[in-house]
Amino acid sequence: MSSDLADLAEAGESKSAPMVHVGFGAPEGGVAFMFPGQGSQYTFMGADLAMAHDTALAVWDRHASAKLHDIVFPKPAFGDEAKKAREARLTETQNAQPSIGLTSASMLALLRSVGLEFSMSAGHSYGEISALHAAGAMDEATFLAASQARGASMAEAAEQSGGGTMLAVSATREDVAEIVKGIDVVAANHNHPTQVVLSGSVEEIGRAHV
Repeated sequence: MSSDLADLAEAGESKSAPMVHVGFGAPEGGVAFMFPGQGSQYTFMGADLAMAHDTALAVWDRHASAKLHDIVFPKPAFGDEAKKAREARLTETQNAQPSIGLTSASMLALLRSVGLEFSMSAGHSYGEISALHAAGAMDEATFLAASQARGASMAEAAEQSGGGTMLAVSATREDVAEIVKGIDVVAANHNHPTQVVLSGSVEEIGRAHV
């Protein structure tokens, strides 16, 4: 698809593909920056940008004492178990949230360095914190501290409750409510008219999944 878009761009034609849009002419409306929430993390996210652009790398350098770069950009691992361990470490809430935050901050810095700004910012779940930082509600150091505190608090709450999990369901809120009657779960997120995220213990979420 990327080669198709490149051909369209060269021909001066507008076209959309998943996560990509090529367009020409004066845009209608403003630009919005959307920031991702927890669950979007993966090892080496933002690595290409940091290696290619000093502006993106500088964000990681400014906060090197947080040691998040060791988690996002881990040392080489050999074997499936070692690779799974790296992913699991990043997935831990207290690591995932500030790591996503610094990745978003590095991308934001790069976009601003080339003169791109937004008319509005928004985020999904944790991403709302990133959006607040982008909008100037908190500086970068405060943003990282808030991300670390939020992640740590959520991890602690999960541990005290005995642990739990979540389940994304592609159905309306009304249909989901009917399906989970008698199961001890709650609708934690209503993301979309036909997508609901359930939260509960591993056992109860397992019952809902069946």
